Amino acid sequence: MKVDEGQLAQILGSHLSEVDTDISDSPMRTDIKGSPVGNTLHEKLHTQRSSVAVKKWFLAQSTLVSRLAQGPGSLQQVRALAEHDFVGLMKRLTDLPDHDILDLADILDKEERGGVLLPEFFLVLTLLCAKDAMQRLEVLYLHGETLYSLIIERCYGGGEGMRLIG
Repeated sequence: MKVDEGQLAQILGSHLSEVDTDISDSPMRTDIKGSPVGNTLHEKLHTQRSSVAVKKWFLAQSTLVSRLAQGPGSLQQVRALAEHDFVGLMKRLTDLPDHDILDLADILDKEERGGVLLPEFFLVLTLLCAKDAMQRLEVLYLHGETLYSLIIERCYGGGEGMRLIG
């Protein structure tokens, strides 16, 4: 899968494509291979400043949807990126086929509200920004339980199948 990093940086804020000022004042850090550390979208996405930018972008693009809250028969209003907006964004950012994007949207919309909530949206961005094996391993380390629960919830409904597997 190809990811348009320029489009991703433009959508989330121009500061993601610049050198992070938090590390530019210190000596350049490098990994084992000698590659600069802190300059990839994956690393910048996990900074406070980028988290704020993602949240601002999400709030500007999202709409209110209803979902069941704790307690019988009560509804709660939450912000979600509408499925058609999510699909359009993923078409601009990736070369994934439409059916894969729709499947991803369905997995992320586990409560079938018609949209993707901020935590799931951030998870997708994290996956898109992880370019090499080490970054993908870090994503699994940081977000593995969330990924597992999303897939199990969607595939098995969190019922019997979840008890059998987990």
